[in-house]
Amino acid sequence: MAVRGLFAHMHVKDVKKDPQNGKLHWAPVGGGFIDWRGQIKVLVDDHYEGTMSFETHYRRPDGDRPESTRESLEGLLKIIHQVSG
Repeated sequence: MAVRGLFAHMHVKDVKKDPQNGKLHWAPVGGGFIDWRGQIKVLVDDHYEGTMSFETHYRRPDGDRPESTRESLEGLLKIIHQVSG
């Protein structure tokens, strides 16, 4: 809550930790450890009117960039629908 009202733009991406070596790797939104449900709920509850940049760092194992982006976007949309619906 310390940053409430202090920003007008945010970036959306997710990350997870490899259990074998502890290294961080990009994940589809909703597939990592960022609490996007909590973040989106606060934005909805606060009537956030700023912008969001959808980051596309995540890559599926097959390297397909458009499908990686689609997978991540579907994760974000699912979270938004869960929180707002």
